[in-house]
Amino acid sequence: MEQRLEYLHPGILVNRAGKWEGSDHLFNLTENIAIYITIIKPESVGLNITSAELQKEVEEIFASVQIKAKTLIEADKPPLPAFEIEIFIYPIDKQGFVAFCEGRLFESVILHRFQMDPNMAFQAITWEKQILLITPTIELKNKITNSVRDIANVFAERYRKSTVKEKEQISQ
Repeated sequence: MEQRLEYLHPGILVNRAGKWEGSDHLFNLTENIAIYITIIKPESVGLNITSAELQKEVEEIFASVQIKAKTLIEADKPPLPAFEIEIFIYPIDKQGFVAFCEGRLFESVILHRFQMDPNMAFQAITWEKQILLITPTIELKNKITNSVRDIANVFAERYRKSTVKEKEQISQ
């Protein structure tokens, strides 16, 4: 029997009454998550904000929900989870910009389709949020900063809710 997948986002699928439903649960996620900010733009485009400034914004938001901006490396394990915000900026008509901001959580996953060597790991995106902007030049810095904050806040709130649910389940 053929089924149509309704949830086409990173996350967990659950079969409920014969229907596959999805969610982006962050249960059991470590509090140690490395943060990476990548800005991709033409060399000719000057930008009055840096990856380091945006990273500091994300670190502060994550700290508010007790996420530490580092990955604890275990022997023979990849340095995951990692949270990346990637920003693509492209000028349009010398009047403004199109920008695409994407926040993604990468984690190590196990695929059953092949046996991996012990020195290998498969990383996958397990959470994602995207924002597309069209903005005049004068608003570019503020729009990008606000988009990065929005992505970090949505992730932090989802993490906080998952942590609260975990604690409630443990106390029951």
